[in-house]
Amino acid sequence: MYTLMLVDDEEIVRKSILKNIQWEEQGFEVIGEAENGKEALDLVERNIPDLLITDIKMPFLDGIGLATELRKKYPTIKIVFLTGHDEFQYAKEAISLDIFEYILKPTSASDLIEILSKIKTKLDKETSEKEDIELLREHYTKSLPVLKENFLNSLIFNNLSKEEIVQRSEYYNIDIMGNGYCISLIDLEKKENTYSSNLSFEQWEHIELTRFAQMSTIEGIIKKYNIGLVLTNNNKIIVITIAKESKKESSLIKTFNCLEEIRIYIEKFSKYKATIGVGTFVTDISSLNLSYNSAMSALNYRILLGDNRIIFIEDIEAKKDEEIVQDDTKVKDLVTAIKFETEKEINNHIESIFDKFINSNVTIKDYEIFFLDIVTSILKTAKESNVDIDTIFGKNSNLFIQLQNLKNVNQIKAWLKDICFKIKDSIVKEREEGYKLLVIKSLDYIDNNYHNKDVSINKVCQYLHISSAYFSYIFKKETNLTFVNYLTNKRMEKAKELLKSTDLKSYEIAEKVGYAESNYFSYSFKKLYGKSPTGYRNG
Repeated sequence: MYTLMLVDDEEIVRKSILKNIQWEEQGFEVIGEAENGKEALDLVERNIPDLLITDIKMPFLDGIGLATELRKKYPTIKIVFLTGHDEFQYAKEAISLDIFEYILKPTSASDLIEILSKIKTKLDKETSEKEDIELLREHYTKSLPVLKENFLNSLIFNNLSKEEIVQRSEYYNIDIMGNGYCISLIDLEKKENTYSSNLSFEQWEHIELTRFAQMSTIEGIIKKYNIGLVLTNNNKIIVITIAKESKKESSLIKTFNCLEEIRIYIEKFSKYKATIGVGTFVTDISSLNLSYNSAMSALNYRILLGDNRIIFIEDIEAKKDEEIVQDDTKVKDLVTAIKFETEKEINNHIESIFDKFINSNVTIKDYEIFFLDIVTSILKTAKESNVDIDTIFGKNSNLFIQLQNLKNVNQIKAWLKDICFKIKDSIVKEREEGYKLLVIKSLDYIDNNYHNKDVSINKVCQYLHISSAYFSYIFKKETNLTFVNYLTNKRMEKAKELLKSTDLKSYEIAEKVGYAESNYFSYSFKKLYGKSPTGYRNG
C-alpha cells in the first residue's frame, strides 16, 4: 500500500476528491491533507508520502513553490498537479520539476483513477527494481573492479584486522597473502611543464586517455613480473609487492627490475617521466600504511636526488622498528575509541596493543617509550576535550609516582583502562553540556530576533558556527520541538501579549512578531489557537 497526501486550498474540492475514490482499491492510503503549500511542507516533514496531489494556485506557498521545495529534500515523491484551464500552460512550464502528471479541474474520478494506476505501476516497478536480486547482482558485478580497488586502498589507509583482510581478499578473489610486502609509488610528471589551469575539454580528455593507456601498460608489466597488485590514489599509481619468496632480497630485486622497466617505458614512449618511491619492506600485511608513508618520504627525496629515478627509502634512512611504528596507529585508534566508542571497544583496543607487545622482540626501553607515548596521547586527548585532569588522577596526585608503582603488564593494562574509561565519561558529560549550551544560545538568539522576518535556522547556525543538520538534531533532542515549531510558538505567544496589551492593528502585530504577510499571520494564529487575532482580542 502506497501513501498519498492531498493539497488544495478549497476544502470542498479536497473532500470531493477524497470521497469519490476508493483509495485502498487503487493501492493507496491517504495519510494527510493540507490547504496550502506551507502546511503541506510541515506534514511531509512528519510523514513522507509516496504521492502528493496538489493544486497550483494557493495562498502562502503555491503548488510550484511546494514542488520546488520537495524536489530539494524529497526527490522520490511523485507529484501530480491539479490545474485550471487558465493556468495549464503555466503548469507545463514546471517540467523541470519532474511533475508526474497534470489534471485539469474539474477532476473526474475516472481520470484520477487512470493516473493513480500509472503511478502505482511506476512505484511497483521502482520497488521491484530495488528488490530484484538479479539486478543487484548485475550492478554488483559491474561495480566489482571499483570495490576491489576500494578494498586495496583500505588495506593501506584503514586499520583492517587480519581476519577482515583474509575474508575480504577471499571474497574478492585477490591473492594478498605473502611472506612480506612493499609499497611503491609511481609519480608521473610531464617532461615539459605545459599544464594550464584552463584546459579545454579535448585537452583534458587527451590527458585522461593518456593516463589510462599508461596504467594499462604498467598493469601489463607488473603481471609479467608477477610481483603483486596495482591501483591508483590521488593521481599516484600504487604498486603493492607481495613477496612469495622466502628471502626479502629476492623479492626486492624482482620489484626493482619491474619498476625500472616501467620507468624506462614511460620515459621512452610518452611525454612523461616517472619518479618512483619505494617504501620499507614489512612482514605484516597490517603494516602496509608504514610502507606507504615511507614510500611518500622516498618521493620527497627527489628534491635532493633528482627525478626520473627509483628512490628506495632504506637506501637513505635507517629502517624504523616495524612493530613500534605500527602500534602507533593502534594508539590513534584507542584515542578515537575514547572519544566515540564504548568501554568494551576501548578494552579491545588496549588488549590489542599489549598483545602486539608480548609477541614482539622489542627491548624493555622500547616498552617504556611506547607506554609513555600512549599516556601522552591520552593526556592530549583529555586536554583537547577540556577534561579536568584532577578528576581523572585525583587531586594533588603525582602521575609519575603512579606510573612507577605499576609492577607488571596486568597492572599497567588495568591502570590504563581505568584512566581511559574515566576520560571517556568526562568527554560524554562535557559533550552533553555542550549540547545544552548551544541550545541555550540558540534560544537566546530566537528571543532577541524572532521579530526579524528573515530569521531562519541557517541564520542561527551561522551565529553558532555549526551545521544545520547537527543543530536540528541537538535542538530537537533538548526541546522536543523542531526549530520552526519553537519559533512559531514564540511569535504567537508574543502576538497574544500584544493583542491584549496594545491597540495595535493585526497587520502591525504581524510585522512586530516577524511575519511579512499579515494574512499568513492570521491563518497561523487561528490554526494554533482556534480563533482569529481579532476574535482572541475581543474574547
